[in-house]
Amino acid sequence: MRTVRTCGIGGLACALLALAGCGGSGEGKAPASFTANNESVAKITEEAINGGSSPGLASAPRVHCSSGECKISYAVKEGTGISYEHEMILPTRQIYKAIFEDASIQAAKITAEGPLKSLGGKSSVGPIYELECTKEQASQINWDEVDEHGMTQICKYERLVK
Repeated sequence: MRTVRTCGIGGLACALLALAGCGGSGEGKAPASFTANNESVAKITEEAINGGSSPGLASAPRVHCSSGECKISYAVKEGTGISYEHEMILPTRQIYKAIFEDASIQAAKITAEGPLKSLGGKSSVGPIYELECTKEQASQINWDEVDEHGMTQICKYERLVK
């Protein structure tokens, strides 16, 4: 069975190429064995957020893994506005999948920032959401099948913008 991923507006073309065997080479999938450290988590974060339905990174992710926890923060470019949760949350599932492959990790938290506009029309960059999963919560999730709604219901989710 092939994994089909969407690619924004060209999603149908990308899906057709993937089904025909011309698509990616397993991009966005967690490696079979993963050791969570700052460098490896930054790499998988870049791959996950710069691919698929995500708006992409505005800058390199900031990662701190120690004492059984990983904290990841990053800023994204402006999304398409089609589906906030789909664009922002769903791509993180491969990050969590990889991190929890490491038996020493007990919790992981992602804080995403992005472009904001005030009611008065002023533009800025600020926090958009936080999603934190514990190892116990992660054990309830099939990271290849879960959708953004399942992730936000099982893990601790806080949308920071309205």
